[in-house]
Amino acid sequence: MSFFSELKRRHVIRVSGVYAIVGWLLLQVAGSLESAMALPDWFDGFVLAALLIGFPLAAILAWAFELTPEGVKRTAEVDPEESTTARTGVLDKLLIVALLLFTAVIVVPRFLPDNGEPTTSSEGSIATSMPGEGEVSASADPSIAVLAFDDMSPEGTEEYFADGVAEEILNLLAKTEGLKVAARTSSFAFKGSSDSIGEIGRKLQVAHVLEGSVRRAGDTIRVTAQLIDSNSGYHLWSETYDRKLENIFSIQDEIAANIQAALKSTILGDEFQPAAIQRHRSHNIDAYNAYLMGKELLARRTPEDVRGAIEQFERAIAIEPEFALSYAWAARAWMLLEDPAVENLDKATADVEVLPLLDAANALAPDNAEVLAITGLHQRMRFRFEQALQSLNRAIALNPNFAEAFVWRAGSYERKGDYQAMLADRERAYRLDPVSIETARSLVWAYGNYQRYDDAEAIVATMEALHPGHRPVLGMRLSLLYVQGRIGDYASVVENALNRFEGDEELEESREFALVQLGLPERVAESKYPGVQRAVAIAEGDAAREREVLDTVASTDWEMHWQYRHGTLDGLAAAVEKYIAGLEQEGRPWAESCDTTHALFFREVGKTESFDSIMKQCRQEYEPGIAAGYLCDCRWLNLVQYTVLTGDFDSAIERLEEWLDKGFSNNLLESNEVLSLLSEYPDYEKLMKKNQENVARQREIYLTQG
Repeated sequence: MSFFSELKRRHVIRVSGVYAIVGWLLLQVAGSLESAMALPDWFDGFVLAALLIGFPLAAILAWAFELTPEGVKRTAEVDPEESTTARTGVLDKLLIVALLLFTAVIVVPRFLPDNGEPTTSSEGSIATSMPGEGEVSASADPSIAVLAFDDMSPEGTEEYFADGVAEEILNLLAKTEGLKVAARTSSFAFKGSSDSIGEIGRKLQVAHVLEGSVRRAGDTIRVTAQLIDSNSGYHLWSETYDRKLENIFSIQDEIAANIQAALKSTILGDEFQPAAIQRHRSHNIDAYNAYLMGKELLARRTPEDVRGAIEQFERAIAIEPEFALSYAWAARAWMLLEDPAVENLDKATADVEVLPLLDAANALAPDNAEVLAITGLHQRMRFRFEQALQSLNRAIALNPNFAEAFVWRAGSYERKGDYQAMLADRERAYRLDPVSIETARSLVWAYGNYQRYDDAEAIVATMEALHPGHRPVLGMRLSLLYVQGRIGDYASVVENALNRFEGDEELEESREFALVQLGLPERVAESKYPGVQRAVAIAEGDAAREREVLDTVASTDWEMHWQYRHGTLDGLAAAVEKYIAGLEQEGRPWAESCDTTHALFFREVGKTESFDSIMKQCRQEYEPGIAAGYLCDCRWLNLVQYTVLTGDFDSAIERLEEWLDKGFSNNLLESNEVLSLLSEYPDYEKLMKKNQENVARQREIYLTQG
């Protein structure tokens, strides 16, 4: 009898196969238990060692003994004719095939080099690669996502603290040159998710994932961290830290340094230089907690939460006056209150708080990326675009993974007319933070202006899948419909949304404006919104009613329009002077903005210098935009108005006809002050008729869906 036949007869092959499969399953369970129960990082290694030691014992026992119907007997005492081997030969063959398949599918790929091909995502997974591109291999560049750490504290009340530990590690890694680090918004979006590490890696387009947990009890803390290859699922490095709570900051530094070392040995290479750890952080646990709570509240973006965030940042400042980031993020919170969707705080009131906070932050940490970026954002919001670029460039140089800084810098590039740099920044921000609504909204706007509507649609659809029913995502959907001139669809989507967001005044007003644009002003004749009341009056040609609305609203902009169309030259001149005074009080560079209607008003009252300044700004905006293909159809009408004011009526007519031929429309077009200069032109009436046909087409789309 051959040796192989003897192995079969003594069931060694069968036992070895079963042992290997069961052992592998036990290793998977051990790895999951170690993470879920915060067990020591050596636990899964211990299980593996026990299994390896047990294998030869199992093989020896299989060789020496056989299980028979009469019980366990020594193999030598069993007559070969009575052995169970003859009855289970098929099973042996199946086990051999299973072992070969197991080796081919599970074991061999672990030792093969990655060929760079992307892993196919599961059905229903959300692609977050750039629209128009294939899914990028997660290992295409050194990259990592730091997931929110689990709160394993007995009371379960330290979630924000666990998030803060992970965020600090993320911030330290983000400063590592040559390492792509997924932004906090995207990484933390998977908190509580059932997605596997592989799925998270594919969605965030990263090759590595850091996960961990925090267990806090009294004045002690245990932090467990694990670095995982998102393609293979292998644990590249893991460690458990047991420290006194006052040493939490050194733990964060230690974990980040260990991860950098692990990445250096795997993918970054020997030439890699770890990022220097900056010391502009808190050194007081209470101040740090207040700061973390402030960041958590600020992310929610509601008026109450933003005000609550300010209180927490102020508390952190009171506890630790040297903590620079508390000042910077308090300033960011005050700036956020200026957003009409938050509180619509005027700039002068905000700056009473913002300016001292930014001064303090820059004095304490002049070379901190977050301080510089928030300073740059404020400079951009105050129209100091060159200063903003300088601050934001420095911030990005210090932290090349700061997604928000790229979004903020893109706005300054757009203002300068550098559309290629603007698009590159917005795409970079989206790659770093593909779950963030802010980065997505910024890129959708850019794609809309490039008339890349399919790419914009892909991002909006992704956001809708990631954030179902979320109000800001609805705003993205509406914006995309608007820039395409799909007013009928826009009105229908708004009406459906009002079923979910009942009482949302912004949506209600948007719906009513859309109905006026659709030629249905009678449906909103009793609107409570002054802007809609004015639009209804203009659509119906009722100058007296428009005047009544103006008398209830202090709007010098509306006053200029009314005086030009219905009033006197002296009345227009007075309205222009009042309008300019208001802008100068706000610090707005009104003469450097491209507003063609205002340019017409200024020319009409003899302010030729102001007219020339605005026309120069329009020329600097439109000519590079046309050359770069960066001018959405929704802004094409502004280009037509600019062309009219240059005196080139032939080109203005051609461009207006081009806009209308694409199906765009505006029910208030005949009341447009600049276009009225074309009223004596032969084709003017034909184009106004074409506009009303387009309005009727959009109205039919709306009525059909309703």
